[in-house]
Amino acid sequence: MTRRYYTKKMKKRSLLPFKVVSILALALVIALFFAYKFAMKIYEPNVMLNDIQEDARLYIPSGSDYDDVLQLLNNQNFISDIKSFEWVAKKMNYPASVHPGSYLIKKGMNNYDFISKLRVGSTTPVYLTINCVRSLDELAEIVGSKLESDKEEFYKAMIDDSFFKANGLNKNTVLTFFIPNTYEFYWIASPEEFLSKMKKEYDKFWTAERKEKATKLNLSQIEVSILASIIQEETSKKDELGKIARVYLNRLKRGMLLQADPTLKFALKDRSIKRLLNEHKKVNSLYNTYKYKGLPPGPIVLPQISSMDGVLNAENHNYIYFCAKADMSGYHYFSTNYRQHLNYARRYHRKLNSLNIR
Repeated sequence: MTRRYYTKKMKKRSLLPFKVVSILALALVIALFFAYKFAMKIYEPNVMLNDIQEDARLYIPSGSDYDDVLQLLNNQNFISDIKSFEWVAKKMNYPASVHPGSYLIKKGMNNYDFISKLRVGSTTPVYLTINCVRSLDELAEIVGSKLESDKEEFYKAMIDDSFFKANGLNKNTVLTFFIPNTYEFYWIASPEEFLSKMKKEYDKFWTAERKEKATKLNLSQIEVSILASIIQEETSKKDELGKIARVYLNRLKRGMLLQADPTLKFALKDRSIKRLLNEHKKVNSLYNTYKYKGLPPGPIVLPQISSMDGVLNAENHNYIYFCAKADMSGYHYFSTNYRQHLNYARRYHRKLNSLNIR
């Protein structure tokens, strides 16, 4: 009996480590399973974009809270599993750290990387290109389409009396304040911040050397921009800008009418006119340089840097007339007297007639 009892006791004792190991192994498996599930929530790719997109922008407006962000993500279908996003977001305390701005997100980002970017406000700048603008309204629309504030807010800031007074501008000349280029902004930049940056760019462009050249031409900085806008509309050939600029400078010096066709089209508010006639020249507008001497009140387009430098570096010559070449190359004939100019003009008009441009 004693021997049999002892044997059973030994068997029980030998089974005990096995049970412990089994329980521990099971616990480890369960722990690993939950760790895997947690890891999947945190590190599994969760940003989904369409097949042709590798990245996209998430715009979080100023004043947004966590619920607003969730609504944006749902509306734009950026997240594959919104529940896992919310779980990780709460663990990382993102609901208390929402920052507005433009965020560049990439396809396949996991919750941790995505929320880390949002939580610290790691926004990505937007690029704003100002180029070939023809009115303040158009400029406000371009800026409003790229930055958070809308067109009306930017327009209001750009016609504010205090802005005009601080920079010696008016509604006609305000376009001369903006230098065409591509600029980097944070999406939430206010109209005031936008104008402040434009002021810095304006001052950067108008170096002491450029100011000195303008003074030697007897032109203000605004007048340089106005004349540059005219020569820009006169030719698409950059190698002619300085030559045409000097024609107008010569006419200004002699007190002659500029008689610039682009200003007449601007006065008529019709750039589609292919051939200006004498009846067009009767329009009563200060932009009608066939009727009023001197430069018009403001630029007719936002002039490019090359056009402004074309004025500042105008060629030295005595020409006071120019006319488009009849070969339709886009280049011009230049003349010192009206008789020669008329000969060139007749050739050009005959060409227009042959092309049935009336």
